[in-house]
Amino acid sequence: MVPAQPPQSVAPPPHALGCPKCGIGAQAATGILTCTGCGLVYALHAGARADSRVVPVPFDQRAERVKAVSNGIVLRKMALVAPEGVSEGTLDPVTGYIPIEQNGVYFGDIFTIAVWRKVDVLKLVATAILPFPLALLFVSLGITQHPVFLAFGAPFVLGTAWMTYRAFKIKVHMARVVGSTRTIEVRFDAPIWRRKKFHDEMLRRAGIAPSPIP
Repeated sequence: MVPAQPPQSVAPPPHALGCPKCGIGAQAATGILTCTGCGLVYALHAGARADSRVVPVPFDQRAERVKAVSNGIVLRKMALVAPEGVSEGTLDPVTGYIPIEQNGVYFGDIFTIAVWRKVDVLKLVATAILPFPLALLFVSLGITQHPVFLAFGAPFVLGTAWMTYRAFKIKVHMARVVGSTRTIEVRFDAPIWRRKKFHDEMLRRAGIAPSPIP
């Protein structure tokens, strides 16, 4: 992405002020919203395009690039907060670190940013494929054959519990960034210690007041 000044007179896309899950209309606010249609809990922030009081941080090419990654069905995905804007892309299948495609929105061109969490379906599928069947097998053998199998099954029971907790409680962290010509959805899950920094820097550089992750 190269910093540029987009045209000023552009109407917001219809979905800019709407629930990121079902699309029901909403108003940007400083607090947490609950969709009246689907019940999704989310935040909806107005950007510089929607509110003249929002002023993005001046472009500084020396600013840190905050990167988050996530695993897709086949390829890894990337989310990036750069000095000029927010972008998402697919990483190469060999190293898993080099972007092979990338799309983004400039901070000065943002209408709204929606942030929400959703159940991690891929993690549930992975849990059902590996740790859960083995946990069930060893527990069954421990009850019917010998208690020593319970010791072998303990790591798989703990793994199943932890992955289920992450899927339903921690969930997938998502952000929808709506610009004048492009809308992107980014997932900012990993690494865990960078998750909050990604969220906070995205809002700060867009000129949006700090807000908790829903």
